[in-house]
Order: sequence, then structure tokens, then C-alpha cells
Amino acid sequence: MRNYDYIVQEREPEFDRSVLHRKLFPVNMRLFASSAPYRTHILGIISYMEWVMSQTWEDYQSNPDGGTYGISGANLGIPYNIIGFKVKGEGMRYMINPVIIEHSNDQGETKSNCGSIKLLAKIPVRRHRWVKVKFYDVNGIEREEKLTAKTGAYTVQHEIDHCLGILITDRYLKQGGDPTLLQGI
Repeated sequence: MRNYDYIVQEREPEFDRSVLHRKLFPVNMRLFASSAPYRTHILGIISYMEWVMSQTWEDYQSNPDGGTYGISGANLGIPYNIIGFKVKGEGMRYMINPVIIEHSNDQGETKSNCGSIKLLAKIPVRRHRWVKVKFYDVNGIEREEKLTAKTGAYTVQHEIDHCLGILITDRYLKQGGDPTLLQGI
């Protein structure tokens, strides 16, 4: 084996899916505010998330009222609690350490897929019609925002689930979904 043989691969290496079942670490916001290298590191991760979405993510139309898609640190094997999402007609948005602090009692059903596990077909999952999320923006400012189905609530719930180690298949089965639909993934 020559020294450079490791550079050329015949296929993309397998993604370690076990990372998707791990709760991610919160970003240390004190360090983010006070340490330029740490801030650069976190903003670099966010830039990478944006690049991945622009190059490889398709629009999964997880929001039937407008179409949104998102990404989390777990999707990339990065252990930080960061999510990004795009709502149709808007630019990318990022939330650092997002936490759902309030939600509607009623739920809507959305047919959704997941870029991490690449389901053969979209599966139905119930999500809260609106959520109130507490998070830090990319400038380190703490914010709260109420999101609806049209403004990304379903996608944000999906990405926060990833950060908590919960997959869409877990939600689907917990909500009484047919396990035979998930065979082969």
C-alpha cells in the first residue's frame, strides 16, 4: 500500500448512525462570548452546516403548508446542540442550544423524511402545530421565538429531536406507526 492510497476511496465511508441516538452537548455560550477561537470554531461549524445543506440536502417538504428543511449537529456527527433550517422563501436560520419551552396542545400530521437515515418513503409523524423555542442566535444573543407550521415548527421539532438523540422513526413507532414500513433501513 502506498502512502497516498488512503486518500482515494471507491465509495463514501459509512456514516456512524449511532451518533444520531446520542444527546448532543450544549454550546458553551460563556466561551462563545469571550473566546475568539471557540467562537470561530462554532461559526465554522455553522458555515459547514450551510455548505452541506446547499450542496447535498434536498427539500423534504416536511411542512405541507410551505416546505422547510433543516440540519442538526447530529446529522454531521458534530456533538454540538446546533440546528439550522430554511423555510421556503427565506434564508437559512440557525439556533444554538434550542429548547422548546412551550407548545400547542393540538398536533398536525406531517409526512416527513430524514436525511440522516434516508427512508425509502416519507412517513407520517404528528408534531405540535406551534412551538415556542428559546435559543441563542449566531451573535450569541438569547432569543425566544414562536414558530408555526408555516414558519418551520415541524422542522425545528425534528432537528431538536436529533439533538436529543431521537429519530423520526422513534417518533413514528411511539405514535403507533407500522414497524414493517421501516424494514430495510
